[in-house]
This record gives sequence, C-alpha cells and structure tokens, in this order.
Amino acid sequence: MEARDRLGRTRDGFDLAVPSDIDVRATIRAAVAQTPQFRVEQDDPEQMVLRRRINWAAWGETVQLTWYPVSGGVHVDVLVRPVLQTTLHDWGQGRRDVTAIHQALTAVTGG
Repeated sequence: MEARDRLGRTRDGFDLAVPSDIDVRATIRAAVAQTPQFRVEQDDPEQMVLRRRINWAAWGETVQLTWYPVSGGVHVDVLVRPVLQTTLHDWGQGRRDVTAIHQALTAVTGG
C-alpha cells in the first residue's frame, strides 16, 4: 500500500485475493462490523461510505470505499476525507484508517 496524503485527505488502494463469486459488499460489511471506530453510512452496489467517529487527531472522517474485479480477486480504493473541511493536516489518521480497513478485510477474507 502506498497512501497519498494531501491537505488532510488520504487516498490508497489494495488488492484482495478472493474468489470471483464473493459478495464484496457483504465482505466489507463484515469487516466494518469488526472495527468499532467505523459505521456504514451509505451502501451502494459499487461504493460504500463509512463514517469514523471523532478522536484526538480528527473531528471525524468520511471513508469512501470503491471496488472492482481484477485478475485473482478484487481491488479496493479508499479515500479518507475529514468531516471538518478546513482540516489541512490529519496527523496520520487517514493512513491509520486505511491500514485498519485493510487489516479488517484481510482478516475476513483470509488473504
């Protein structure tokens, strides 16, 4: 993973090795259920929006997940944006959020 940070926003993506017939939305929901700092705010066929609660580093964040099939699995793109639009620096919270989502998805999918 190679997160890109700019003005308090973080963008990253990763591949998951999963069977082609897996229900990606259900898998992401299961992973989010294991991470108490996130809750699902919007759930569309090709996108899911999560909300992260407030903490010491940020006033809360919106996490947008999009996915598409790739050879041998699925690619997940993650965009983390602060709720407070004037935020210029998130003290690494966006990267920590991407890592938490990646770890939760890896734990659920086993890969």
